[in-house]
Amino acid sequence: MSSFFKEMRIRPVDIILFILFAAAACISVYTIRQKRTGDARLVIDGPEGRYLYDMHVNREIAVPGMIGNSIIVIQNGKARFKDSPCPGKTCVQCAPISHNHEWIACMPNQIFIRIEQEEQPEHGAGQDEPDISSF
Repeated sequence: MSSFFKEMRIRPVDIILFILFAAAACISVYTIRQKRTGDARLVIDGPEGRYLYDMHVNREIAVPGMIGNSIIVIQNGKARFKDSPCPGKTCVQCAPISHNHEWIACMPNQIFIRIEQEEQPEHGAGQDEPDISSF
């Protein structure tokens, strides 16, 4: 071993700092992944418009695209392309999406699906109360 490793010693302060940084990192990741402000919904953007669907209701949706209809399935809180008229079928091979900001696109058919959290007002910020823009 080199002399650097022989002279290097771990002090109790080093262990405490390591534990604090590891705990802060774990708490940060947990907080980011668990932050939910509302119910999840599926947003489908296609050539004919935008469609919104509740992720808690199982259904099969036919969405018209540029080259035909794509079939999108919502099942058990997950959404995926079941079928699409595109040549490569890459969108059909993608894993189902279920978390905020996940997405799948069928480029040839110009259909884009993504998960969004519905925004809900914070406690005390009701719809019937005046806000700063009212004055």
